[in-house]
Amino acid sequence: MDISTLLTIQKQKLLFNNKEEERVIADPQNRWTEIRKEGIDTGNKQTTISSEFNSGNIGVQFDISATYKGKAVKPAIVMADGESANPGELSLFTTNGTGWQHVGEWLKIIIRIQKLCSSRYK
Repeated sequence: MDISTLLTIQKQKLLFNNKEEERVIADPQNRWTEIRKEGIDTGNKQTTISSEFNSGNIGVQFDISATYKGKAVKPAIVMADGESANPGELSLFTTNGTGWQHVGEWLKIIIRIQKLCSSRYK
C-alpha cells in the first residue's frame, strides 16, 4: 500500500472517530460506472456523486423546479444509479411528489450467465 492510500485511510478513520460527516463530492465517471457501458457516457463532466472516501454512507437531496417561457412547469427528472454495486450496497430514491417510475434494471451477473448458457446450448 502506498503512502497516499495510508494517509487517506488514516484521515477517514479520524473523521469517523470524531463523528464528522464525510464530504459529498462530484467526479467524472470511473471504472465502476456501469451505466457508461449502457451508452450513457458523460465524458469528463463531474456527473458521479459519491462520498469523499470509500465505504461512505451519504445522502443527497435536490430541490428541483423548472420554468418554460417564464412560467413554472412540472419538471421531468431522470435519476439513475449507474454504479457497479455489490449486494451490501443500497440506493434509495424518494420524492415528495408522485412516485418514481421504474424504467429498468440491469443485473450484470445474471445477464452474463444467460449469455454464456444460451451460447452453449445453441
